[in-house]
Amino acid sequence: MSYGYGGKGGKSKSSSNKSNGGGGKGGKSGSGAGSYSMSYVGKGDKKSKANKANPYLSYGNSYSMSYEPTPRIVNSGTKSIGTRGDAPYYKYEFTYDSSVVSEKRKATAITLYVVGTNMNVYDYSDIASDCATGQSMVFVVVNNNPTTGVKLNAQKTANAFNDIVANLTARLGDIITSDPSIFVGGHSAGGGSAIAAMKENEDLLDFKPAGCLNTDPWNQNNIPNMKIDVPSLSVGFTIETCSVPPTVAGLAAYAITTVSNRVMMQVVNNKIDSGKRINHCAFTDDGCGLACPFNPAGYWVSQEVGRFFEIFVTGIVEGDKTRKRDYERAVEDEYRSVVNVFFGDDEIATV
Repeated sequence: MSYGYGGKGGKSKSSSNKSNGGGGKGGKSGSGAGSYSMSYVGKGDKKSKANKANPYLSYGNSYSMSYEPTPRIVNSGTKSIGTRGDAPYYKYEFTYDSSVVSEKRKATAITLYVVGTNMNVYDYSDIASDCATGQSMVFVVVNNNPTTGVKLNAQKTANAFNDIVANLTARLGDIITSDPSIFVGGHSAGGGSAIAAMKENEDLLDFKPAGCLNTDPWNQNNIPNMKIDVPSLSVGFTIETCSVPPTVAGLAAYAITTVSNRVMMQVVNNKIDSGKRINHCAFTDDGCGLACPFNPAGYWVSQEVGRFFEIFVTGIVEGDKTRKRDYERAVEDEYRSVVNVFFGDDEIATV
């Protein structure tokens, strides 16, 4: 028997309206006022001794009750380090869930996530909040090259990442431990530059990432020739959109990961009517404004990424072994027909 209300809140998104009912990785609807769950198991044997876990319960009865606080998403607003011509010069914006993270309860993980071509840090508030909700994490969106729309430069990405990691309190405030688990990644060209900066490629980072989040990364078709030697969560599609073929983007990031802890969330966008087709820029708040304008059909993608990312990060930070079924169960029923999950030794079907 279980009782509940509210949940972590819900989230709806359309071309004319966006609303957050508490930050959204819980139920798709709810008051956002927090949630209680209560369970009762069996009467048991009347001759049994008192419950050892709770001496006030006898006859084998077992009750449990838990409370999940309402997510309180905090966004820093855009900040800038350096000026044009400096190294580093970048802009960033960080997001965290203050129901989990505070000066007293410092974050134990950080994600450094680079924006895509022609995008800025404020274009990723949805995925940032979806990935930060419920986690002991600060999610940092980085514009590695504020002077132009090109985000492919691995050195600029490394400069920004290294600066943030070397100056955690100065850049983020006193809300994160001095030695957090560090996750890197990004969207499109930003994701491609993050992969390129890693040890197995250009070896530009001053730290070893704990893992990476690749949301349809792209690097001038070069990703199949790179390597990822840390756990990875890759997200991609089954057909080309925004001139980005799946085989050189999300699928490639999964394929080049050389460790067994790899997972792929593949959105089957060829099964969706072209007028509602989910595209390469579904990870942004409102599309890229060029080839991939925002499409309401894809509003749920960042939420599902957030669900996957929570499993992925928690498994690494807490040392728990994750399984394919953990991710499969994270997909909400209404999206299971359009989300494929690949894990570990699984080979990928490209369509």
